[in-house]
Amino acid sequence: MRKTLSKGLVVLGLGLGISTMALAPKMTYAEEDKTIYPGVYIDTIDVSGMTEAQAEVAISEYITRMNNAMITLRVGEQECQAALTEFGFSAKVTDAAKAAVAYGRRGNILTRYKEIQDIKTTKAVIKVDKSLDNGLFEAYVNEQTADWVQHAQSASMTMTDGNLTVIPEVVGQAIDTSATLNAVLEYMETQWDGSDIQMDMTVIEEQPKYTSADFANVKDLLGEFSTHYSGDVARNNNVINGANKLNDKVVFPGEEFSVMDQFVPFTTDNGWNYAGAYLNGEVISDIGGGICQVSTTLYNALLLGEIEITERHPHSMSVGYVQLSADAALTEGLKDLKFRNSTDAPIYIHSYASGGTLYFALYGHETRDPSRTIEYKNEVLETYAPGEPIETVDETREPGSREVKQSAHTGYYAKLWKYVYQNGTLVDTILVNTSKYQSSPERVIVGPPVPEAPPEPPAPEPGSEEPTTNEPTTQQPTTEEPATPEPETPAAEQMRRK
Repeated sequence: MRKTLSKGLVVLGLGLGISTMALAPKMTYAEEDKTIYPGVYIDTIDVSGMTEAQAEVAISEYITRMNNAMITLRVGEQECQAALTEFGFSAKVTDAAKAAVAYGRRGNILTRYKEIQDIKTTKAVIKVDKSLDNGLFEAYVNEQTADWVQHAQSASMTMTDGNLTVIPEVVGQAIDTSATLNAVLEYMETQWDGSDIQMDMTVIEEQPKYTSADFANVKDLLGEFSTHYSGDVARNNNVINGANKLNDKVVFPGEEFSVMDQFVPFTTDNGWNYAGAYLNGEVISDIGGGICQVSTTLYNALLLGEIEITERHPHSMSVGYVQLSADAALTEGLKDLKFRNSTDAPIYIHSYASGGTLYFALYGHETRDPSRTIEYKNEVLETYAPGEPIETVDETREPGSREVKQSAHTGYYAKLWKYVYQNGTLVDTILVNTSKYQSSPERVIVGPPVPEAPPEPPAPEPGSEEPTTNEPTTQQPTTEEPATPEPETPAAEQMRRK
């Protein structure tokens, strides 16, 4: 509860005697009706003599102008423009109006007296609390300015005429979104009148993460593997496209590499064609068919390099280009081949597909004992027969025709083992993976059954022929209908199909 001051009461504070008779007449009006003291502003709006509600109305137009303001961000001659509301702009008007009413009424009597005296010579400005969403601002700037500056590029590697060549790093530039946002907020607090904002963004020097020095030890072949590919042109093109997308990739220490990330999106614009692929025990035409041979060939090179595999999946049915359990299938969103570089140097991937040969080689820093060797062998635990062929009748085909659309696949349950030798002597056996492949019967398209030929009429017996005469004969009319063979039953049709 606020206490009323009486005339003649002397208050001592900080060694000064101040009579309230001098203060009371000047404070009574504002104290009683809670109006804002003269000389008080909310940002640039003079709210002297107003109530809190009146102050909120007075600055409403100002706030509307702020909410509709645009901000233009520039780097050199390039610029982008957006509404401040896209960055979650907000202004707390009610808090500012409350603060304006409280000016000259807060604190002890000496504090209030000082505030009232100060605004006689210097206006008091109550700042509207303004804010922007840092996440929205940063995302917008990163999206709009992605190609405005030349970012730093880490050193990399390529293969030139059979020799490893280091590509030097490049120092670049980056837009400092945090510093730019702080500059915008400072301008809004100190100079802004609610109109559109023009702001030069803060550009800083950006250093590359990896330099040529990081490749000093990348000299050794860690593992290599090749498979043979053949088939239709579309599948071959997919194998070539996949090898090209993985060639010259560098995985730095501690990084995890995803093959699928290098292949998506699966579109014709990204170089992919429709070709054969496995789905639910059948061979179908799918975009990117054949890419699993690319991931499988890389998988075997990784195994020989003893690189840490973090994700690998078998095919739904067995493949013919590697031994069982040595494959690595890909399915967007479900199956990927991933590995982590746990070595002390970058790993460089060199790959190509040409002339029916798909080849992968991994280069890095070899630290393994040269007297230690490894090999991989599978163990087949179970075999599943494909079962009877599945025949589908196509009535538009030649009767009796038969076309095999998918060959039978035997199913397997197998393990892959790594055998470790020291100076030629087996010293360790390590289980690498366990894989199960489903069986699938032969799928055949057949034409309709071949119609049965009508029986030939019996030959006449000797001596049964009637003597012929020269008299004309008249053929007698008959009411017998031509014989029509009865339709075959489904059972009969199925029996012949077998």
